[in-house]
Amino acid sequence: MEKEVEIEVGRFCEKMSQFKLFRTSFSVSFFQQMHHFK
Repeated sequence: MEKEVEIEVGRFCEKMSQFKLFRTSFSVSFFQQMHHFK
C-alpha cells in the first residue's frame, strides 16, 4: 500500500519538474522572441 503511494508521489513530482522545465523554457523562448521583434 505505502509503496504504491510512494510511486504515485514520485510520478507526480516527476511531472511537476517536467512542467516547470517546460514552463521555464517556454518563457525563455518567449522573451527571446519579444527581444528579437524589437
